Amino acid sequence: MAKIAAWSECTISGRSRGRRSFCWGSWIIPPPKTPGLATYSALLIYEVGFETLKFDQSHFDVRLGNTGVIAFHTRAGAQRVGEDAEDVFFWFFPEAYETLKAKSAGQIAMHRVRA
Repeated sequence: MAKIAAWSECTISGRSRGRRSFCWGSWIIPPPKTPGLATYSALLIYEVGFETLKFDQSHFDVRLGNTGVIAFHTRAGAQRVGEDAEDVFFWFFPEAYETLKAKSAGQIAMHRVRA
């Protein structure tokens, strides 16, 4: 597992399963929550995974009781592919990333630092 990104506002870690799929988690955004940062941080990790590293998909799980995060990923376009007694399992594909990116231009502009 490697730390993918860290800001004063949040930390994201990721790992891969072979070269086809990547998983990310340890998504920590401490209070006070910056508006749009959740969407922007998800977009950043997908940008690295899909555009830079050329993965075919992302896979991840969310604890069943974490309804806010489940709703976030569902709204973002993740496909719910199963669940067990503790977790809901998702896949997320490049097409969903492109749609989310297009819908989230405001968050991208607000948070991206231009060199």
